[in-house]
Amino acid sequence: MDNCGVCLCNGQDSEEGNGCEDVEPCEQDCAGVWGGIGVMDLFGDCCTEDCILTGCDLPDTTYYLSETGLEFNSSKEIKRILITLHGITIQSSPVGGEAGDAQFLWNFVGANNNAVVGQSLGGNTIPASCGTLFELDYIGSLFFLESEMIGSNNAAIPFTYYSEVGCMDESFCNYNPHATEQPEGACFEIDECGICGGGGPTEGFDCDGNELSLYNGMIPEMYEIKSVYPNPFNPVSNLIYGIPENAHLEVMVFDIRGRKIESLYKGFQFAGYHEISWDASQEPSGVYLVKILSENFTDTRKIILMK
Repeated sequence: MDNCGVCLCNGQDSEEGNGCEDVEPCEQDCAGVWGGIGVMDLFGDCCTEDCILTGCDLPDTTYYLSETGLEFNSSKEIKRILITLHGITIQSSPVGGEAGDAQFLWNFVGANNNAVVGQSLGGNTIPASCGTLFELDYIGSLFFLESEMIGSNNAAIPFTYYSEVGCMDESFCNYNPHATEQPEGACFEIDECGICGGGGPTEGFDCDGNELSLYNGMIPEMYEIKSVYPNPFNPVSNLIYGIPENAHLEVMVFDIRGRKIESLYKGFQFAGYHEISWDASQEPSGVYLVKILSENFTDTRKIILMK
């Protein structure tokens, strides 16, 4: 009996010409099991069922960046793909018109050739496809991949990706279940714009690149009087305040003796930042108090009218 429990033919395994062609040779699989069915999958793991051996075995709309290239599977028509590989320097790129099984034309651009831009040959959409998008040699450790996939209707297509090097911590947004190496700085958190690894909005702008204003939907974390300007003033001063929840409130002006001069606003307001102005052209120079009063908040600011 051999290591697989098969009775040997004339004391040996099957070999051509020895009369034992009907006897399968006894071999170890990737798990070291004699006669086992384990094979090395695309991720370098020993697999015995539902094995992902090529890009076509990946889940739908998935990339996998291995040591040699980018595997791909999509059931959707693709018009354009933009891929940015962070943390590597590209050594070589596909040569010629087509790259891999998906028939894409690729251009490597950007600092250190980090950006990879692809579009279908002739600029047309390609049908559902799978296989190798491109073969690639690179140095360094890839730890983050950004990509935008555009379909035939010019709409973005959601996708997932894996790589051998990446974030191995499940608590981070770019956790990679197939990563076997985690370089320093490989794990990213979601920023306030909901982007994994993003740095948040540019100061003075929102997440869509629009210049911030008081009325663009920003919600403060707490009640606050943001600013009173100008101060001193003549004769108009502006009050900016934020409320973190829908509330009934009143904005009032008092003189230094505590006498109520005017109610600038009284009623219901939605959560957010608000601005209100006081025209003191009918009042004498002096010190005044602006007060905001609600069920959950009260605050007062001193302003000076100088005529």
